[in-house]
Order: sequence, then structure tokens, then C-alpha cells
Amino acid sequence: MGGVTVTFGFEAQDQGATATVTNDTQYVESGDGLSASGGLRLYGCGGEGGIDNTSTTTLSFASNDAAYGDAISNVSFRINDLDQGTSSDYHRDIVTVYAYDADGNLLPVTYTPEGGQTVSGNTVTGQNVDNGSLTSASQAGSVLVQIEGNVARIVIDYDNGGPTDQAITITDITATTTAAADEEEGNDTLLGGDGDDTVLGQGGNDVIAGGAGADHLSGGDDRDTFLVGSAAAGAGDHIDGGEGGDDYDVLDLTGAGPVSIAYDNTNPENGTVSFLDTDGNVVGTLDFANIENVIVDHGDGYVEGTSGDDLIDTAYTGDPEGDMIDHNDAILPGDAANDDRVLAGAGNDTVYAGVGDDTVWGDLGNDSIFGEAGDDSLIGGEGKDTISGGAGNDTIEGGNDADVISGGAGNDDVDGGEGDDVITTGPDGLANYAPDRGYPGLFPGDTDPGNDRDTVYGGGGNDTISTGDDADYIDGGTGNDSIDAGCDDDTVDGGDGNDVIVGAEGSDLIFGGTGNDTIYGGLAPGYPDSLNVPDATDLRPDNGMDTIHGGDGNDVIYGADDNDMLYGDGGDDYIDGGIDNDTIEGGEGNDTLIGGQGDDYIDGGAASDTIDGGEGNDTLIGGEGDDSITGGAGDDSIEGGTGQDTIHAGTGNDIANGGDGDDRVFGEDGDDLLTGGQGQDSLDGGAGNDTLTGGQGVDTLIGGLGSDTFIVGSIDDGNHDFVDGNEDPDNSDWDVLDLSAIGRDHLNILYTTPDHENGTVQFLDDYGNVTGSMEFHNIEQIVPCFTPGTLVATPKGERLVEELQPGDKVITRDNGIQEIRWAGRRDLNRAELAVASHLKPVLIRAGALGNGLPERDMMVSPNHRMLVSSERTALYFEEHEVLVAAKHLVDNIGIKPVETLGTSYIHFMFDRHEVVLANGAWTESFQPGDQTLGGMGNAQRAEIYEIFPELQDSEGRKAYGAARKTLKRHEAKLLMHR
Repeated sequence: MGGVTVTFGFEAQDQGATATVTNDTQYVESGDGLSASGGLRLYGCGGEGGIDNTSTTTLSFASNDAAYGDAISNVSFRINDLDQGTSSDYHRDIVTVYAYDADGNLLPVTYTPEGGQTVSGNTVTGQNVDNGSLTSASQAGSVLVQIEGNVARIVIDYDNGGPTDQAITITDITATTTAAADEEEGNDTLLGGDGDDTVLGQGGNDVIAGGAGADHLSGGDDRDTFLVGSAAAGAGDHIDGGEGGDDYDVLDLTGAGPVSIAYDNTNPENGTVSFLDTDGNVVGTLDFANIENVIVDHGDGYVEGTSGDDLIDTAYTGDPEGDMIDHNDAILPGDAANDDRVLAGAGNDTVYAGVGDDTVWGDLGNDSIFGEAGDDSLIGGEGKDTISGGAGNDTIEGGNDADVISGGAGNDDVDGGEGDDVITTGPDGLANYAPDRGYPGLFPGDTDPGNDRDTVYGGGGNDTISTGDDADYIDGGTGNDSIDAGCDDDTVDGGDGNDVIVGAEGSDLIFGGTGNDTIYGGLAPGYPDSLNVPDATDLRPDNGMDTIHGGDGNDVIYGADDNDMLYGDGGDDYIDGGIDNDTIEGGEGNDTLIGGQGDDYIDGGAASDTIDGGEGNDTLIGGEGDDSITGGAGDDSIEGGTGQDTIHAGTGNDIANGGDGDDRVFGEDGDDLLTGGQGQDSLDGGAGNDTLTGGQGVDTLIGGLGSDTFIVGSIDDGNHDFVDGNEDPDNSDWDVLDLSAIGRDHLNILYTTPDHENGTVQFLDDYGNVTGSMEFHNIEQIVPCFTPGTLVATPKGERLVEELQPGDKVITRDNGIQEIRWAGRRDLNRAELAVASHLKPVLIRAGALGNGLPERDMMVSPNHRMLVSSERTALYFEEHEVLVAAKHLVDNIGIKPVETLGTSYIHFMFDRHEVVLANGAWTESFQPGDQTLGGMGNAQRAEIYEIFPELQDSEGRKAYGAARKTLKRHEAKLLMHR
């Protein structure tokens, strides 16, 4: 910058903040005079929630040439990529720009947002959500910054309103250098006299009179007054008030007689004064620019009160210059006929501003201000004020003390200021509104969803805020605030303090901020909310999808209706998701998290949490700490994480993993899959056909009711474990201990009971040495099948059973010719049979079943059932035909178990349980019951489930009933008695 040196300073407030030069393309407009090539990139790595300082950048200017001043003027640059993040990767860019003159006085900064950013004083805040598409070249993230006056120093303070990383870019800067003489300032009185004069006021509060002639008058910076006392003095003049410094310039036409003023439609500080004769003819004109106030003979445009308690309305005549409310005067730049400006002054005043776009300053005292119709600007000032905006898009500032503010209809901007304020921007109660999204059969949607979008800042104090209709933005500020956001998709920030926030109808974004907050995504308890309906029957499942961040503190959060995203953040939080499919993250602290109805995702995060999934198929993660997790109803997936967790899976077919630590896992009802993980875990399957895996550590595994499977993944996993399959009251359970991952060569099983259900598993090394053991009780296994060599009757004659494949046809006793749907095989070697002697095959000699059957010797598995038909079956069981397991027919004469070096069991299955002809004798096909499926390998079981998916649950298996009554051991003995 010729003649001026720029000194750059940077201070990082978070440890990862940086300032780097970038070549990235920037968003600029043709009239900016700015370069689109590169800029200064400011980066921060994120805060802990709330507003955190990121960095401070300073630009200082000093002359390096005696011909130039130290300051620059007409400064312009852009801030790009100023936005906010998504709820899962949240940040919010907050930038404050301060400009100072050489004496350290603040200069005004003007922002022009391109993408809906909000401006408050010297601070601009990102609003557009960056879902990955916003860059430094995007218009939606750009803000134009302009500074007039003699600028000696610029400070850019960069903050983060969220916990994740952020970045903005500062473009290059355009400015005008100043001559050294221009910096000579003072409160001057300058008189032009006769002739066409040029008068320059420079800085300071100057009084300038051009006198006769066509004069060029320039006030420069600060508050200047231009005196034009007659048409002769003003005609032909060009007056520029200037915009720098403490700017408020006045064109005083007192004594000039009648005038007509035409203001520029694009800039109300510019215009033309026409001087009139007594007949209304124009006798001269004056052009003016950058003039904030024009005073004429018939008033100065301000209705002024007294120091007492005034009633200022259309009948008020107490103004010294004769100004009145709704006087159809339009004296000041930009004013329409009834746009009034009211200075109420001291005292407890009552102001009715009437129609038009009015500006009212309450000043001192407990004032009552009514903006009435129009887009009003109402400032309460000191005292406990009552302010009503009325209809229109109003801007209201309560000021200090406890104010009562009503915005009324329209898009209002309200700042409560200090004190315990009560702020209402719409009627109370949902019955007064039509939400943006209608509800079929109850009410239609809002026909104008943008006519009541309010912005409310509570400021300091314990504020009560209610916004009503449309998508509002609410910032409670400091203090213990009570906030009701009303209808539609609102954004609420409780700020510091113990706040109570009600999101009400709509999909709201809510931040509790610091403090122990209570937040309701929907309506507060006790309110008759007929719209809380599970999504399965909800005709409007998107009108309550809230995103809530509790922030620091021990917060209480209720999600209510629809699919909510709820984050506890810091502190010991209580979160209730309500109905539908919610996402809940507890964050830090000992949290209590409740999913409620729906398929919820819950992550406890750090510390010891209490989690209850409630109804639905939930995903529950304990995270760090000693967590207590309850799955509730539904098929849940539960992960305990680190720590000594207690898990109650609840009803349904659940998957539960204790994770690291000494955990207690209870499957309870349903067919559960339980895993202990690392540590000394205790697993209890409860009711149902459960699968239990202890994992590493010394574990205790209890099957409970039902047919359970216990899986040992390695010798280290199983060493010192205790397994109890438990016995059902009717002995109908079939529990399986699966050691297949270890291999038979590393196992030695010692049975302690004749039924081979109890015993000890010894773990062997490669040399057969015992390296460890585990204890088991109440463990059974059944593998039902034929052996190779058995001939099965088919329409094409007898075929070897081992040759049969799915699709082959077989003759059945009950349903004629049927097609095989599935066939499988299991091979057992000598070592396996030695360990599981109860699986040794049973030999049925030819004729052993009577009547010459079977026609040839046949071997079957012990639990394979043969058809028996005799007078005894009818006598004892009232059945002409029954099925009896081969092991119950053993008489050690014609039917007996045999020793073998190995055997293969083959089974095939139809659409239903059938009776088939094998070696001339009627016998059963494969029936997929709980016990038989439990004794199979995973691959074969998966094959069957793929063909018959209904067999994966107990009801499906019950429906695949036996073709005949099956006799128990003691019943079979009655048939063998001779």
C-alpha cells in the first residue's frame, strides 16, 4: 500500500489455531475492487461447546513517506467461508471486527452478508450449514466488510461456537491512503462568504456555512452542521457530510423558507432540496450526500418529550419544534409521510407511535412504548419498560432492567438487554398457529411460513421468552432463562445458566449451553400433545425431528416425537428419547439414557452410564466406565465397552457383548447371542435358545431355559471356564458345547455322569500334555441321520442314501412322491467318537423290528427314529403308528450300539417331516427341531436357514411338526416288554 506500511500480528487462543497464506479462489464481486486469487486463511481446531476464542489477527498502519498520513480510509475486504457445521460435525464461525483511529477510538464497521449471516454490533455469525459444498469461493459464505474514516488499526477476533475445527479466509484489502494534512482535525467553524467556494471541514465537529454562490462544502469525519439560511445561500450548493468518525451530519435549513426535499430511493442520506417561492415555484436547488438529519422551519423530524411523565400520541403537542406523531411530514432522510422519530426523554413515558415505520427512544424511566402498525425500531433505554411492537417487522431493544416486550405479528428482532425480561413475539399456545407442516385430517399447513420469523436475544438476566409461529432464532444469553420456541423449525441457544427450553412443534436445533438445563424437544409434560404418534402410524413423521445439545452441566433432555438426535455433552445428563428412532450420545459424565419407543442408537460415552433401550430393536453402547445397560423389548445389539458393565438384554433375540472388564451379561427372554469379551465375565442366557461365548478370561456361562450353544474359541478362552447348560423342567432342552475351533487333537473329555451331560474338558498341547481345563454341566448333543449304504425307496427303485441330492424324488408313506429340499452329511472319526461315545451308531439287524424288517442290516444315529406299528402301540398310546429313537430300541440282541473306527451320518429333508422306506423299513426324514439344529455345524445350519428361513425362530420350528407321535425312553420300554 503506497506510502503506508502494514504490520501484521497474530495471536492463537486455541493450541491448534493458525494463520496461513492460501492460493484458494475467493468469492468477490466486480464492484469490490478485490482480488479473487488467494487470501489469509484463519484456522482453529475446535472448542468444547459454547463459544471459544480461536485467534486474534491485528493489522496496523503507519506512514513510511512524509507525504502520507499514518491512517487509511475507505477500507474494504471480504470474509469468506463464514458458516456453521452439521450437527454431527458442528462448528459455528463467529467473527468480530474492530477498527480504531490513531487515538484508539472505535470506528463503525459495516457488514453486508451474502448468505444469511447474522450481524449484532461488530459481530457477524455464520448461519448457512456447510454439508461439504461451501468453500471460500461460495457466495453463501461471504460477508463484505467496509470501514470509513481514518483507520489506524484493524483487529479481527475469530471465535468458534461449536466443538469441531473451523476455517475462514480474509481476502486482500482495498483502501485509500490519506495525505498528512488530512489528519489535522478540530471542531472548526468555516464560513465561505460570497462566491463559489470550496470548504473542507476535515475531522472534528465542524459548523460550515457556504454563503452566497454555488459552493462545494465537505464536512469530513465526525458530526458536522451545514447552515443554509436562505434560498440565495443554498441554491447551487453541493454538500457532502462525510461518513467517517463519530458521524451524524445535519443540514440546517432554518430560515430558508418553504422547501421540498426529494430523497434518493437507494440511499436516504442523499437527496435534493428545492427552494420554493410563495407560489410554490422552484427558485433554486441544493444537492446533498451523507446527511443524517435535515432541519426545516416546520420541525426537525424528532418528537421530543419532556423530563416528566409524558403521554406521546397523535394528540401530543409538547415538542419544541412542533413535530407531532403521524403528522404527514417526512422531514428526515428516508422517512415516509408518517415515519416518526420519538425521543421520550426522562420520566415514565407512554408512547403510541401510530402508523408508519417509527423509531422510539424511551430513555430514562419506566416507559410504555407501543409501535403499532409499521416496521418500528423501539429502544427502551434505562428503566423497567413495557414495549409492544405491534404489526410489522419490528426491531426492539429492552435496555437495562426487567422489561416486558411483545413483538406482535411480523418478523421481529428483539434484544432484551440486561435484567429479567419477559419477551413474547406471538400469542401463547399452539392453537393460535398453523405449523409449516400441516397434519392430515387435523389442520392444514401454514400458507405463509415466513411472515413471523423472529430473532430474539435474551441478554443478561433470567429471561422468559416465547416466540410462537414460524422458524425463529433464540439466544437466551446469560441467566436462568425459560424459553418456548413455539411452532416450526427453530434454533435455540440457552446460553449460560440453568435454562428451561421447550422446542414445541417442529424439528428444532437446540443448544443448552453452560448450566444445568432442562430441554424438551417437543411440548413440556402436561401439555395435551395429540401429535406424539409412533412413526408406524404417524401421518407426519417429520414435524418433531429435533437435534439437541445439552452443553456443559447436568442436563435433562426429552426428545419426544419423531427421530431425534440428542447429545448430553459435558456433565451428568438425563436423556429420554421418547418415541421413534432416536440417536442419543451421553458424552462426558455419569449419564442416564433412555431410548423409549423405536429403534434407538445410544452411546453412553465416558464415565459410568445407565442405559435403557426401551421398546424397539436398539443399538446400545456403554463406552467407558462401569455401565448398566438394559435392552428392553426388541432385538437389541448391546456393546458394554470398557469397564465392569452389567447388561440385561431383555426380551427379543438380542446380541450382547460385555467388552473389556469383568462384566455381567443376562440374555433374559429370547434367542440371544452373548459374548463376554475380555475379563472374568458372567453370562446367563435366560429363557430361549441362546449362544454364549465367554471370550478371554475365567468366565461363568449359564444357559438357562431352552437349548443353548456354548462356543469356546481357543484354549486360552476356555481355560478355567464354568459352563452349565441347565435343565428345563421337562428335560426338553438340548445344550451344545462347541469346541470345534480348538480341534479334537487338543481335547480330552472326561464324563462324570452316565448320561454324558456333565464332566471336564482337558486342553492338550501338541504332545498330549494337559495344559488346562474347563468344567461343564447339563450339556447334550444330538446328530440325527442315516449311515452310508442304506437303500432308500424312490420312484426309480432303491438308491443309496449317500447318492441322494436336493431335487431327487423319494417315496413317502403319507404324501406319496416328494422332492428332497436339502441333504447334509457329518463325518465322525475314531477320536471324535471316543470323546462323544453317545454318538456311536446303532446297528439294527435284519428282521429286528419284526415282520422281516428291516430287510437288510442298517446303521443309524442313536436319535434317528424308526416307525413302529403293533397292537401295543394302539393299546398303550391310542396310536396305530409311533416313532421311536433307535437308542430307545436297544435290546443288545438285534439292536445295539457298535464300536467303529468312524462313521458318517447322512440326513435329508422335505417340505415337511416325512416317513420314508429305508432298507425295507419305514423310518423318518430329517426334522429340524431345536436340538437337531443345535447339534449341527454352522455351515449346515446356515444352508437350512437359507432354504427354510422360517426355521430361524422357535415358532417356525414348532410349525415343522413330527409326522407321528414320538415315544420317550420309558414309553418305548413298554413296546420292548415280551
